Amino acid sequence: MSSLILVPSSIIHELEFEIKEIYLVDSDSEGVTGEVTEPVYYQSAWGEVEYVADFQGQELTLSFDWTGEANGKASYKESFDFDVGYCFEPDEKRNFIFIDEDGDEEDFSVEEIESIAESFEDFRNAAFHLLPRIEEDEVLIEREGTDMKDYEEYIVERDNDVDLRFTGKLLAETSSRDPYNDRGRWFDLSLYQTVGGKFICQKEDITRWQGEHNRNQAEVCQSLEEVKAFFGNGWASKELYANAGIDNTENVE
Repeated sequence: MSSLILVPSSIIHELEFEIKEIYLVDSDSEGVTGEVTEPVYYQSAWGEVEYVADFQGQELTLSFDWTGEANGKASYKESFDFDVGYCFEPDEKRNFIFIDEDGDEEDFSVEEIESIAESFEDFRNAAFHLLPRIEEDEVLIEREGTDMKDYEEYIVERDNDVDLRFTGKLLAETSSRDPYNDRGRWFDLSLYQTVGGKFICQKEDITRWQGEHNRNQAEVCQSLEEVKAFFGNGWASKELYANAGIDNTENVE
């Protein structure tokens, strides 16, 4: 008790606490689908913040745990919209106590000190800068059944251009290879979709002839029309469209 600084409770409103240090301890995320038709996403993060204030030339220190929660969200993107506040049971550490006029200790929680001193609200803004952020290409396609478990990271090679790295899923693939007589040359077609909704079209020309090299082509497409322009309408391409569930017919009136 003697090591703690004694502060009259009557001057709480005069104390100006400022952040000395704030950091993120850990974070966690989960996508839960269960039996529901739409996935439900949970994000949480927690950290610690330390405040200091001056009292008659002495430094008051107070630290407590904070949490960021974004639970029960309908989309992965929305699950990064955190609500920041105190932990349910704040782990308060301080080097001072408040006393009344008679010198008896008055127990004030962090919430009560904040409501009187009006100087702790800024920890929420500071915490937002530490919270996990969604990457541009991680925005889920808003459609039924979308689940991050269906996606993985790919690297698609391209000749004479930068390779393509993305998080997505393989929609369909096909090959022109004849299982009985491939004549040493064939091509493989692959169609991916990123979590951001773009299409990755890939064509790999494969050769077993000495002195020849495989050729890799790939393109990022924004629409199915661009996908069809890349693959064309050969028999293998039509097979790819059918495997991917893409309508490749022309309506004639």
